[in-house]
Amino acid sequence: MDTALTETPQSVPSSDGKIMLLILAPALVVAGLFYLGGAHELAYGLGGMALLVCIFLAPEIGLYVYCFTQMFDQAMITEETGIFTPSKVLGLVIVLAYLVHPRRRRTPMLLSRPLIFTMLVFGLYGLVTAAVSIAPLAALRYGGQIIVQVMLVVVAIHRLSDRTRITRALVFTVLGGAIGAFMMAGLGARSDKFSGATLGQLSNPNSTALALSLALACVPAAWGFARHKLTRIGLLAAVPLILAAMMMTGSRSALVAVFLAAAMAVLLVGRAGAVQRVAIPLVSTLIIVGAAHFVLQSDLLGEHAKTRLGALVAQGVETGRESRFFIWGAAFQTFLSRPWGFGYGNTAFALELSHGIFIDVHSSVLSALVDGGVVSFALFAWGGWLLFRYVRGIGRANPGIPAMMMFIFLVVSSLTHTIHFSKWFWMPVLFCVVLAEQARREQVQEVREHTPQPEPMTASDLVRQLGPEDAVVY
Repeated sequence: MDTALTETPQSVPSSDGKIMLLILAPALVVAGLFYLGGAHELAYGLGGMALLVCIFLAPEIGLYVYCFTQMFDQAMITEETGIFTPSKVLGLVIVLAYLVHPRRRRTPMLLSRPLIFTMLVFGLYGLVTAAVSIAPLAALRYGGQIIVQVMLVVVAIHRLSDRTRITRALVFTVLGGAIGAFMMAGLGARSDKFSGATLGQLSNPNSTALALSLALACVPAAWGFARHKLTRIGLLAAVPLILAAMMMTGSRSALVAVFLAAAMAVLLVGRAGAVQRVAIPLVSTLIIVGAAHFVLQSDLLGEHAKTRLGALVAQGVETGRESRFFIWGAAFQTFLSRPWGFGYGNTAFALELSHGIFIDVHSSVLSALVDGGVVSFALFAWGGWLLFRYVRGIGRANPGIPAMMMFIFLVVSSLTHTIHFSKWFWMPVLFCVVLAEQARREQVQEVREHTPQPEPMTASDLVRQLGPEDAVVY
């Protein structure tokens, strides 16, 4: 038997729900009243303090907030804060709260130790590349971001240790996406700086599309784990709204990622019935294509979004100087000139030196190759292979199929966006790992329930086994 099956998953009564109900919810209501009354600083202070107290009492609450606010993170940055988004600060607080928590529990890692070790080395190697970087501070920052994100995955494994907590994290992600989508599609939130729809003047439409597509990718897992019919109905109702807002950004890669995740996951999952292998991709494809067609025919999309999304099926491959295929070719040529790498987050600087264009490479796969060279790429690829093995090894359709959908979404997004420094890469990793760990915990429990346990030895049994003289000693 696998040695992992001998470990005992801890089961601790859930208290996070009571803490949110008794502390966080009332504080947010009062903070909201202060905000409406014009006392904005007092509102932020009260809400922030209540959140800190809750996170230090139950770090999983921080994970719920992190999941909910991923949609709004980019909308909250300003010219002054720049690259330091609220999620980066919150991530550090969650890790710190977990480390100092007086009753910190460690749910055994039944699967994911090799992945955690590999990705920690991947992040630490980014710090090493600062020595050969064009922009050393960028390499240090990006390497540090990866390390924090890996630690958040560790916190999630230990704190999201049952179906209730996992469901809450998934539902909060979808809820945040739905609210953000309503602000875009229903209230007409726009930015004068970008041609695509987004949230906030500094929020890039591609970042907004990633946040919305992540919320969509969480729907199948949340639906599979949800216990109440109303929750499931709400999750399904959120799909067309989030999809419409995602299309408003004009992001074609996000639409492709969601479509491929829904259509292909059941073909790669380890265990699924014949009916599931046909019905799930068919139904998913019909829903996405039908909703997309409806949105394209509606007045929700601006001309820019309609043009970009229409080009997805009406035109061939783009080959301009700022197209992805041109950038990818230039990036690979740049890698060949220096196979040991240019430093994490330095690919744009390297492209400027070699091809005269300062532009994002639009691919985490190529970024890992150019940034850190062969070593970085090998660590990144090995981590992806380990994650695939964990997801494919889930021994049941639920959560196996939703986890595989999340994995395919992650892979496609990583091919077309540079996201491995951000939450939009690590949150799908987090959910895949947590779902795989939960499936293994349930497998452990089933094995225990079906394994005959030895009956306790009575005093008469002891006498017969040891003899009268030895029994007296005992």
